[in-house]
Amino acid sequence: MKVFLTSLSFLFALVVAAQSDSARTVVADTIRTSKWTITIQKNSDKCSMDSGGCCKKKTGFNYHTSKKKHSYGGGLDFGWSNFIDNTNYTQAVLSGDVASGIGASDLKLKLGASRNINIWFVMDDAPLIKKVLRIQYGFGIELNNYFWDSRNVYIAKNPTYVYATTTPYKKAKLAADYFSIPLLLKLNLTPHRKENPFTIAGGVSGGFLYSARFKTKNSGDISKIRSDFDLERFKFSYVGELGLGPIKLYGSYAMKDMFKNDLNMTPYTVGFRFVD
Repeated sequence: MKVFLTSLSFLFALVVAAQSDSARTVVADTIRTSKWTITIQKNSDKCSMDSGGCCKKKTGFNYHTSKKKHSYGGGLDFGWSNFIDNTNYTQAVLSGDVASGIGASDLKLKLGASRNINIWFVMDDAPLIKKVLRIQYGFGIELNNYFWDSRNVYIAKNPTYVYATTTPYKKAKLAADYFSIPLLLKLNLTPHRKENPFTIAGGVSGGFLYSARFKTKNSGDISKIRSDFDLERFKFSYVGELGLGPIKLYGSYAMKDMFKNDLNMTPYTVGFRFVD
């Protein structure tokens, strides 16, 4: 009972104080949480709405709430994978990496089918120079599918060995998947625009091979062999992005070839980026 009377007396004192101070506004308290900021003001007269939140009268006090802004997001890339083949096939045959008679034409890719899909769990940026320069970073997985144009080429594992089969497959592809972390500097070429800025970005990315497989399909039968196929475990690439508002193009070019053996193939990708 004593606690109730004390609380009632305190509330009564607040009401009296608010009525006596109606000519001035004083910030009484501010409460901050992870998502909201609540400001309590002592003001018994007018209460107005603004674009930042709401303001309501309650027992002689006004309170204003505003939600904190937090930049976060992910993204999705859809594009095409390819490589530049600088293999010396005479040397590759001597070293036992490819069979005799295999050449660049046998390992040429089917471009329309050789896809690159990147799933970004994080794709964000932070300002360095206001409205002009930002640093962009992310984390995700990079999925590359290399479809052979010649479907009678097969890749064996342990050791990796490329040879021609007597019966061509309906489909044959090498898949290489990486964890990837890109880091870019993004320049806004139209800082005066409030919407749809024209941006250009460039930087590097680091990747770690976590899965590789060779898959063939013929008359409904599917074969899938998992191995690293002498692929480099780490992949470092130059990366770039060109954007006009929500429309973005991306590209990457590896700093070295993708195999540890004498297959000298340097991968690259191009495509469209969809970012939250």
